[in-house]
Amino acid sequence: ITASLLFIVIFETSIISTYLRLNSGDYRWQWKSFFIGGGSIFIYLMTYTIYYLIFKIKKVDVISPILYIVYATTLNVLVAVACGSFALVSSSWFVFSIYSSMKNE
Repeated sequence: ITASLLFIVIFETSIISTYLRLNSGDYRWQWKSFFIGGGSIFIYLMTYTIYYLIFKIKKVDVISPILYIVYATTLNVLVAVACGSFALVSSSWFVFSIYSSMKNE
């Protein structure tokens, strides 16, 4: 259920941001929709990673927090790329649907 809610929020956020960019005349929306979808998730996950490191993990030695940060950052980057890709596909579908419904005059 959580993953489906995440994808719904990414879908809606990327479409709204793409619509606002197209409405303002900015037609370079591709990378911005990718970063809207992936960047916000990455910031949230890294904030939670640091919170969990500081307040929840018992620090036994020096190498354990370093390994935790490296592995968590790797996983966070993978999740951000996946969410950014979904946002880009959602925005591309939206742009295709609005421009294909326009009639040539």
